[in-house]
Amino acid sequence: MEQIELGAAQRVFRNGLRTRRRTGEALLARRRGIDPDWQQYDQSLGVPGLAGRLRAWDLLRPFESVVEATRKWADGIDTLPRTYIRNPEPYLLVGPPTPEEPFLIAPKVWATWTDATLDKGLKHLDSLLIASEAVPTRQVRAPETRFEELRLTALIHPAQLSGYVARMSPMRTKAEISEAIGAAKELTEACYKAAGARLGLTDLPTDDFPKLGKLVRRELARRDKSPVSQRAQRAITQMGSGLGTLDDALAAIRNELGTGHGRAHPPAGLKRFHGQLAIDAAEMQTRYVANALVDLGLL
Repeated sequence: MEQIELGAAQRVFRNGLRTRRRTGEALLARRRGIDPDWQQYDQSLGVPGLAGRLRAWDLLRPFESVVEATRKWADGIDTLPRTYIRNPEPYLLVGPPTPEEPFLIAPKVWATWTDATLDKGLKHLDSLLIASEAVPTRQVRAPETRFEELRLTALIHPAQLSGYVARMSPMRTKAEISEAIGAAKELTEACYKAAGARLGLTDLPTDDFPKLGKLVRRELARRDKSPVSQRAQRAITQMGSGLGTLDDALAAIRNELGTGHGRAHPPAGLKRFHGQLAIDAAEMQTRYVANALVDLGLL
């Protein structure tokens, strides 16, 4: 594979590849963890009537979700070359042909396809990472590079995400800075709501932004089983508290300087760096949530 020279977008492209690779590794772990018992499956099909078919379906239900997630993951790999490289064709994934039969008709065929796709996709991402270690040039388009984790994981609908980012982009006037601050808070809130749905949280607050973020982070922390030392765990907890403080600040700056309260004019003293602070805070919060969900196998 030839070298990929991406100019200023080199780092963003490589970070996207790493995110996709982590998702693939999580899928592979799920695949190995719920490998269906084919002997039981065949025996269930041999049982006459509906009972046998229901038993067979129960054995395959978890595996079908992995198959569907693998299909989406493989399709998403080509998003990076198509977005960042002018001539992406040489850098697209050439995976095994998708089976024509439905999953329930030919589950073993789909199992073989899933194994081959995960193996080939991970190797392809490794090749892209090696090929993208090039000296930057002016070969590539200049896409919006903010909130890349949200873009790659599709935790937020792409059209919705683009709308938020467009509101943050100009910041030439005080009105645009105020709009950017409001969009930063709203995007972070949308990310928390989407993460709450992935985590199965119910009765989430609709009018308490800091509490919403706290509930999501608490559930992410509860599910994290990393075997770290007590000292490291205390440090991680302290960082989580810091993210909560950041939510409080983001809500406050939005209330004082951002849009959303029907102001006729932007507040006095508004500076561009105020908007940049809000955007940086939103990017930090959403990056943490998206990456945590990927590591937990929920994206």
